[in-house]
Amino acid sequence: MQNLQWVIGWAPAEPDRKPDNVPEDGRPVGGGLSDMWLYGYGGADVRQRRSTDDQAGVLVVGSCLVSDEELDRALPVAAAGRWRSLAGPGSYLTVLHTARETIVFGDLAGTVLVFYMAVDGGVLWSTAASALVDYAGKVPDLDRLALDMAIEGIPPYGGASPFDGVEAVPPGWALRIADGQCAIVQWYEPQPGASFAQAAAGIGDALIDGVARRAMLHRTISGDKPIGRSGCCWRTRCGSSSARWFDGRRRADVFRSHRSHPRRR
Repeated sequence: MQNLQWVIGWAPAEPDRKPDNVPEDGRPVGGGLSDMWLYGYGGADVRQRRSTDDQAGVLVVGSCLVSDEELDRALPVAAAGRWRSLAGPGSYLTVLHTARETIVFGDLAGTVLVFYMAVDGGVLWSTAASALVDYAGKVPDLDRLALDMAIEGIPPYGGASPFDGVEAVPPGWALRIADGQCAIVQWYEPQPGASFAQAAAGIGDALIDGVARRAMLHRTISGDKPIGRSGCCWRTRCGSSSARWFDGRRRADVFRSHRSHPRRR
């Protein structure tokens, strides 16, 4: 597990019950999340915020492009049950905790997943299935493992993982932990009905927003990303709230070219 980044958490069936053991070198999270440990994460990759009444908190781990102010505004909304308010640009783990429950979920793209399994005395969860396998000495289901390797990045099992006894939380769903019990709850449901033009504009806006947020966080970002057959590229630097296309066209023109091309109708 060296040089990897992952998070592991423990949900006891009884108050104050501790797991039999946790992997070595884990860093406790603290801040009301004493049964969580970080591996490989640190600095700006780990942020915690508390509500003004101190009745709820949120932990984000990973590449979260949401500002502290946005998290502060979303936290009371999420604590009231609308967890989607905490979902923003980036690839990160979200842990919402109140006096009643803990909600754990990854991103919609499935780049950050949550796995869990029932063990003696509670439920153990992690962003790495291998961490749970190491803990419990599980063995892989070879058929599922082969399928997982063949279509990497596409969760094919609904809720299963390649390891017996280890379950996966699908993107758009959350692991809800309360009173030592866990359940899988859907927090995101796609809204059908968007036209191609609306979807194209949404992709363009999301791209610009994500690049601009990364620039503000990391001060400078540059890269060459071909988009479709147009081959146009973007570059952005801190202080600019928009991306620049090398071929001089604005993003609306780029996406308009895909709509108007006779072969793409």
